[in-house]
Amino acid sequence: GSVLILEDDVDFAPDAERRLPAVLAALAREDWAVFYGGCELPEGAATTLAAAASTDPQLHELPAAVGARTTHFIALRGAAIAEAARFLEAVAGRPPGDPAGGPMHVDGAYTWFRRTHPTRRTWVALPELGHQRQSRTDIHPLRWYDRWPLVRDLAQAARRVRRGLAPAGR
Repeated sequence: GSVLILEDDVDFAPDAERRLPAVLAALAREDWAVFYGGCELPEGAATTLAAAASTDPQLHELPAAVGARTTHFIALRGAAIAEAARFLEAVAGRPPGDPAGGPMHVDGAYTWFRRTHPTRRTWVALPELGHQRQSRTDIHPLRWYDRWPLVRDLAQAARRVRRGLAPAGR
């Protein structure tokens, strides 16, 4: 009845294990089709959502008009699974620039799906339960330092050090 999609570069928040049961319990009380456990929202959106009334301070309804990017932790439930699959296939098969949505990165396609299916309620965990860690991209051409063997290894090591120095929760 549901599917969880985690990107290969997701890192869980340090307190995710402690917070997850409460977030899942709150989500179980809601009618939902899409759940973001980790994504980036437009500037100011998280503050606006957090200020709105909610049944749980960590779970907030995300209006269909509010986009999400860097979707690294998403769940779909019920009829939304098949609807989203059909929608993603249609987007991938359309020509670029199609007014109904042509080929695009999956984050944009999820946002288009939500906008074209506004009755499918979306919820988001705030603060996020998982975030995208620094890693070599697989969605556009690699930068020079990720293409050269020795330099690539050094770049990966630098990313690991950077992750180790990042503030808690990031």
